[in-house]
Amino acid sequence: MTSRLNPYWDDEELDLSQGDGFALHAGIVLKSVLADRDIKPAVLARHLGVPHSGFYNMLNGKRAITAPLASKIEDAIGYPAETLMTMMARHDLAVARADKANHVEAMEIA
Repeated sequence: MTSRLNPYWDDEELDLSQGDGFALHAGIVLKSVLADRDIKPAVLARHLGVPHSGFYNMLNGKRAITAPLASKIEDAIGYPAETLMTMMARHDLAVARADKANHVEAMEIA
């Protein structure tokens, strides 16, 4: 089933090996990184000093990752903040481009 908030992947069958043609939410990728490293999200959220509910929303692609949070994650587990922020920016741009309300006609430039 495709998420209404995240139309670029199937929430049920996420394949992180496929990156062409869509942009993954940084939280979805981070969720996989945490699982690979056997890091419990609740433990990391507590260590970072952030609310569990907001952290889980971010990991599930329902909330954006911020620069301060990305920096804390980098400090805590060594995953590059730049990578998280780049993924988040690409995802946000892909969502904006997919929304027809964000489009205008091209200007004529003399």
